[in-house]
Amino acid sequence: MLPSVIKGARIWVFDYNSNYSQNAQTVRIDGLAATLLNCIKDRHDDFESRKFVFIGSCFGGIVVAEVIILYPDAGCPIDANA
Repeated sequence: MLPSVIKGARIWVFDYNSNYSQNAQTVRIDGLAATLLNCIKDRHDDFESRKFVFIGSCFGGIVVAEVIILYPDAGCPIDANA
């Protein structure tokens, strides 16, 4: 569905353990943001000709916002103004 709306879209999923009722991991938002940014940088060649569209809900949305806020000049093709 999304590729039909955004031509050339490639869908990527960033996952983390969100099961906090059992075996909850201790994690900070800035740590997840750094991990997400590193994943993007590792695949930078895949994104050179594509724009980013982040879709995050609840905690995932906070992680995306943290990447944009903490790393605005990270050399990563994220446009916080788009």
